[in-house]
Amino acid sequence: MRVTLKDIAARAGVSKSLVSMYLNGNPAARLQPETRERIDRAIAELGYRPSFAAQALAQGRTKMIGFVVGGVRDPYFSGMIDVILDTADRRGYQLMLFVTRGQPEKERRCLECLVRSQVDGVLYQPQLDPDLPLAQELCRIRYPLILFGQRSSQFATAWSDCRAAIRDAVCEVCCDGEKQLFLAGYHLSRYVEWFAEAGREWGATLELYPDLSGREQVPQLIREILRKSPPVVFLSSCRIAESLLAAIDAEKRAYRPRIITIYHFPIDLVDDPRIAGVIRCDFDGLVSTAANALIDQAENPSETFVRSYTGRAGFVPYRAFDTLLKPYDAIPAEEAEPAAPRAETKKVPDVKREEGNQEDD
Repeated sequence: MRVTLKDIAARAGVSKSLVSMYLNGNPAARLQPETRERIDRAIAELGYRPSFAAQALAQGRTKMIGFVVGGVRDPYFSGMIDVILDTADRRGYQLMLFVTRGQPEKERRCLECLVRSQVDGVLYQPQLDPDLPLAQELCRIRYPLILFGQRSSQFATAWSDCRAAIRDAVCEVCCDGEKQLFLAGYHLSRYVEWFAEAGREWGATLELYPDLSGREQVPQLIREILRKSPPVVFLSSCRIAESLLAAIDAEKRAYRPRIITIYHFPIDLVDDPRIAGVIRCDFDGLVSTAANALIDQAENPSETFVRSYTGRAGFVPYRAFDTLLKPYDAIPAEEAEPAAPRAETKKVPDVKREEGNQEDD
């Protein structure tokens, strides 16, 4: 027979409403220590197991958060999942994971399914179309939703502020006289403005390759880089940088580009002098901040709804790669690179964009 709150109340000699308030953590239940002990003893003796569904209904929360992510094999995605799981555990929450494999229609369905599952909030890694009816409805009802790596006027966002790091990276290569920068990879829109701004200081021109939508497009990108042989290449993924270096060694050894890429954690380290440097992001700090902020939103609906959570980032040149194996906060000030000198501002042509069609997965 299922044990009820009435049974516990009778065994402990208190009212059913008092037991309910105690189990739900209601601050109005100001119990004496001996009363708490009697209720706890009655729960243990009767073998009571609370109804998760009933508690969620009473509290208006399920103590679950959702995460929509493009995949799980990539270390970037699996690293995000690991940090979010740790944060959720510390806050007493469970994580519901939905994987989209980069399919736009599946991204929409996953978000819709999580909302219908009544999770307390959602962390969303793919790019969210603000014109989607679902997005507009979630904005209207102020649903707790935080977007990763993108800007939004509708929802809270979490992204790495790479402006200063990119400026230092451009300084590193342009100080040696290089004036042509080739940009390629995934979700480049988040970097182009900063590269264009830094390039103007040095009179450098930018060539932008169409955004990649999947790993199957990487070989074509590498063939194009080998054909054009740009002197400076920015790649938004260290995995692409590894593939490019392997292709150069196999097919075009005389080509010596200076490569800049992104670094999130030790597995991203590509120890090769052709890597001029990396933009190091405080990955764990940003993801943990976003997960905590989502839970805060869910628990305190009056919290600021639309705000931006920015993570730290810095440029690390190849000569300082030994610092990459230290935690982000553990690098002593004397090991940090000095701020890059400002160059005389020069006018340059607009960003040159490669012609090409972006394919969907």
